[in-house]
This record gives sequence, C-alpha cells and structure tokens, in this order.
Amino acid sequence: MFVVVSVAHLDGRDRTFLHGVFQDWKLAEEVRGDIENGDWKYIEREGYSLDGCAAIVSVYIADLPLECRVDEFVPTIL
Repeated sequence: MFVVVSVAHLDGRDRTFLHGVFQDWKLAEEVRGDIENGDWKYIEREGYSLDGCAAIVSVYIADLPLECRVDEFVPTIL
C-alpha cells in the first residue's frame, strides 16, 4: 500500500496533504508526477484552496506497511 504526500507553502507556512491509498505503484507515481508538475486538482478536490500558494515544496510516495499505526514513522520512497 502506498500514499502520496505533498507539502505546499501557503501563507507563510507549510501544509501537508495526503493523497489517497494506492495498491498500484504506477498509479501512485502518476499522481505524484501530476502534483509535482503543477496539477493540483488532487489538493483542491480535498477541499483545500491553494490561493496564495508560493510553491509545492515536495511530493513523495510513502510505503505503508500493513501493521502501521497512527503517528508511526513511515519511510518515504524517493
């Protein structure tokens, strides 16, 4: 299982967005690439406004092990 995580700089602070849970690495990679290339519909679809956004700071894919709990460290895949 994978999630796509992006960080946007908004109004002087960074905000982190989580984009879905994917079983397919290729689909997660497509979403990561879209966001990194400026297609932010995934963020807006979640109800967040990106007005005043200076930049998407980073986008990455995290591998979620099945035994992962809330607030545990999740390793990122670059």
